[in-house]
Amino acid sequence: MSAIKAPPCSPSSTFWLELTGEQSLAGHHYCLHERNGDHEDVILMEPCTDRRGRMGPILAGHLEASKKRSLVLELQGDSKKVVIPVIESEEIGPQALKPHQREYQDNLMVAVHPTLFCDAGELTRNRPVSGFDEAIPAPMRTGWIYVFFRGRLWREVSVMTLEDRAPVMRDTDLASVRASTPDRANDRAPVGPEIDVIHVPARLLGCDVWDEVQLAFSETQWSWDYVQALEKDQSLCNQRCRDARAVRAFLERHRGHPGSDWCRLDDMPPMRSREQAIERDHTCPGHWLRDVEGKEARAAQQALVLQREAIESDDASVDADYFIETPSLFPGWRHTHLRGARLPDITEGTDGFESLRNRHLLTLHLRDPLQSARHLVGQVNASLALLLALVDNIKERPFGITAELFHNNFRRSVLPDGRDNPLYIDGGWFDNRLDDSDEGRLCRTMYDVERRAIREFVKEAQAAIVRMLENTQPESLTAVLRDLFALESGNAVAGFYQTVSILQVLSLPAGRIDPLLLPQEVDEEAEQSAEMLALRIARGEHPVGAMLLPFNNNRQECRIGDATAETLRAMVAALEDRSQSLRVLEGNVVRELADHQSETRGPDTATVLAATRSASSAFSGIAGGVAQWWLGTIQQELQRKGATFSAEVSRIQGAFEGFAQAAIPGRTRVQLEGTEEGRAFVVLEVVDESGQTLTSGAAVGASLRLAEADAFDGTVKDQRVRHWLHQSTTSPVGLPGILVVFDLWNLGVAFASLNAPNSRNVMGFLSAASDLGVSAAQLIALVPNQPRRLALEVSKWKTEARWFSNLAEQFGTNDRLANSVVRNHVEAGGWLAGMFTTALILSDAVTSFLHQRWGTGAAQVIQASGVATTTSADIIAARILTPAGRRAVERSSVKAVQAALGRLIPAAASWGGTVASGYVTALGFAAYVLGEAAYYRLKDDAVSQWLRAGPFSGDLKERDDAFENERVAYIELVKAMTPVAFRRIENERMSEWLNAHRLNAWEGHAQSVLTFASPALTITGEPADIELDIVFEQKLYRILGPNPAGGWQTETLATRSGLIGRGIEERYDADRQAIDFLIAGTQLSDLRPRGRYERLTTRYRVERLSLTFTLDVWHRETQKYTTRRVTHTMEDLDVEWQK
Repeated sequence: MSAIKAPPCSPSSTFWLELTGEQSLAGHHYCLHERNGDHEDVILMEPCTDRRGRMGPILAGHLEASKKRSLVLELQGDSKKVVIPVIESEEIGPQALKPHQREYQDNLMVAVHPTLFCDAGELTRNRPVSGFDEAIPAPMRTGWIYVFFRGRLWREVSVMTLEDRAPVMRDTDLASVRASTPDRANDRAPVGPEIDVIHVPARLLGCDVWDEVQLAFSETQWSWDYVQALEKDQSLCNQRCRDARAVRAFLERHRGHPGSDWCRLDDMPPMRSREQAIERDHTCPGHWLRDVEGKEARAAQQALVLQREAIESDDASVDADYFIETPSLFPGWRHTHLRGARLPDITEGTDGFESLRNRHLLTLHLRDPLQSARHLVGQVNASLALLLALVDNIKERPFGITAELFHNNFRRSVLPDGRDNPLYIDGGWFDNRLDDSDEGRLCRTMYDVERRAIREFVKEAQAAIVRMLENTQPESLTAVLRDLFALESGNAVAGFYQTVSILQVLSLPAGRIDPLLLPQEVDEEAEQSAEMLALRIARGEHPVGAMLLPFNNNRQECRIGDATAETLRAMVAALEDRSQSLRVLEGNVVRELADHQSETRGPDTATVLAATRSASSAFSGIAGGVAQWWLGTIQQELQRKGATFSAEVSRIQGAFEGFAQAAIPGRTRVQLEGTEEGRAFVVLEVVDESGQTLTSGAAVGASLRLAEADAFDGTVKDQRVRHWLHQSTTSPVGLPGILVVFDLWNLGVAFASLNAPNSRNVMGFLSAASDLGVSAAQLIALVPNQPRRLALEVSKWKTEARWFSNLAEQFGTNDRLANSVVRNHVEAGGWLAGMFTTALILSDAVTSFLHQRWGTGAAQVIQASGVATTTSADIIAARILTPAGRRAVERSSVKAVQAALGRLIPAAASWGGTVASGYVTALGFAAYVLGEAAYYRLKDDAVSQWLRAGPFSGDLKERDDAFENERVAYIELVKAMTPVAFRRIENERMSEWLNAHRLNAWEGHAQSVLTFASPALTITGEPADIELDIVFEQKLYRILGPNPAGGWQTETLATRSGLIGRGIEERYDADRQAIDFLIAGTQLSDLRPRGRYERLTTRYRVERLSLTFTLDVWHRETQKYTTRRVTHTMEDLDVEWQK
């Protein structure tokens, strides 16, 4: 029997044990066990009343001599006592008492209250100190704390969250578990008393042992097989647990720095308790937990409501704060507000650490990556739900259908086939036709701000999950997922349940989730890291892949938690066996969902399943998710690499087949097939238990990706270019450099325009090339430390250009007061480039005047004059303005004015009449800016007229009240989408074109083909009626011979003109959204070339084109579409050659 001895506090015969942590002995009893023959003596250790340790009590136990003894910690529960060995069978005897206020005793326990990192949305941003690592500790949530000591599980503690105070913990009786049979080892209930700290050893018998302690948090109780595997494999344990080396820093009174994995609990800020509903709603839960009073949350909620009310407002423009970032996203709240429901009330909380403060407690921050990943997945799903709800709600907004039509046709830079969009509006700085600001009606109606914020968050959240899965530090997400896959029998479904949702987010096309995403907004690199990680998992190159699919069926070679065919079959069988109880929430949820689907399954589905002798297992839903993810990932890689990846698929398909055969009754086979285009695709064949094929076909079809174009952002990032730009700005002759600061981009645009070659595009390309040459030469001249050969060439460039000086002298030749103008070769080249640009702008102005676009032409003339003035600023100043100024100052009246001004402005009295070229440069630039502003104000095409008068106008004064009617605005926008030009097929391509469009019956009869294409036809469909008036002009002429000035000398023999009412065939092509008009030679004049040198040219001009079509117009009031018959008439349309 046991005997209990009282502990006197006598230094000569006492065993000392120090504890850091005040008020931390409740429920804890330390004692020494001493075996004497058949009975065991128990020596109680009690706190000394006259001696205190540095941060807590000192416990004493009476000993007479050194002997084999054990130090144990006893925790007395309601019905059972938990005995935890601290020192087992060691020589323990009386010890000298160290100066208890200066040194710690040789036996030291530290009271620890663990905390959990709660970072989730915070992980999407790279923070200054912690980067992407967890940095915000918070109270624990419900789960389990595991403490290993010297390689063995020492304590298993259940954590229970309380609403208004710190979490409490209860121990399981591990000693009883180790003595029980293996089949009962997984039934480990907490039986210890409720405690708020865990005592961990820091020093025993004079030796430091804090580096032999490891801790981990898990939301699910581990299986006993998993515990034993961690005890046997130290590397596996190191991956799953964190060490307790921070105990040393705590004892030495260091202070934990921000972002570290420990701190004194007194340094923790006030924080709320866990597992409240608003924590799930908050994108960044750490912000909510620290907001105990609720002030920040209430302010954020109020700001969100004000912002959403501004977005939903019907006003033309609303001044509000439209900035949204991750902490202010709240997708759930925004969705609730969109539905018109009430947002949750923000209540004041209490500090969950209050009862733990002022007790000298240490807190070790444990990682909780599964909760962080799950929170991110939940926020991503909520964001996607909000995004779809916003897109669906656009049609409910005033002018919503009109805004969506405008967005899809006028705001996209390229068409789906990669061609430039002719309707694209890329407004300049002075374009006031459209209010595309965040405050404007268009952006608010299209929810641009919220959609953009959602896109950015989803990309950042996906990247955060990728980082979490690739993290190899202790307590990583991969290690935590192994906890779940290593559960016994049917409970292992928890691993699949949690992983499938993560894989779904991993497989999201994060850069393309928005149905209204514009091509120029596409981020091609957004999901590349996620795609690479998903592929590694699918190939089994990442540990998660080995947990999902049986890449290795030899259990002896697999790590605990890795999938094998045997474990998968056992898991599925346990799920189906309702007599086996499951202790994890995920397993019971899977069963309940399967039961619900079975009860609500329609009779047709039940009949099909019965006919094929197949049944839907409880695991079918999860198996389908895994299968969809794996097949999609493999198919995507096949699209990218084709046959190169086919061999790799053959190697890894066995793992998927093994998974499918274990999870799905019957037999599943994966095979690769090819297409005529050389693409490979996956074919999945499932055969039921009777041998009948259930599915045979492409699981994931190959899809073509359309080319997208990125818009240039117009930002100068290179420092040398910045320096050159500054020099160009401050130099009187340097402004042509400003006009070509984006020359490389201009050259690329001009080169792309050569796809439709004409004289204007060719000249534009040459102009851009010359601009680039000049700007490159100026940039090279500024490069320091030039090579010798380059420096020699640059010195030649900087010599005087005599031809330019001679040219400048032609202005004011006989004026003796004119100054000479000198430029080097580079500056003279800038003058040529500027004049080339002037000529092109004037050419555009002439074209505008010919097409009766008077406002546009006038603005272009102003622009051309500004460029010409700026380019020739030094010539104008030296040869024209300076002589005029010198003559002016010689006049007595001007001298009198100078004398008067000289009293106020001394510089005016000394002015001699010389005009600096910098003033002329500024004047020219001002003229160019004026022309640029006038260009958009005077632009008079149909689209510009609609923009100024329509609901999205940037000028309130120009708005037309008629467009306040939504149906009128919509119909007029459809009309504005119609281009004002016909395309004429070249005669040389006539036969080829007719054959390609299945009109070869007209070959030999059709003289010309005119094509009228319009994006509006995509909406209206085939016109119900077409009225066309085409004027033709024919000219018969004879070639006389070469013209010395260039070209040929000709003689006009005859001319004819006439009117054509209809073509011999008028056909609507729905694929091209075009109407083709075929004109026969019999519809023209009888002029024919008769001689070898005679030629006949035919020109067409469309006097009038009237289209009558039916249009479905949305009515918000009735929530229905009505059909309207609309007639759109266009006059004086151009006919251009189609190359």
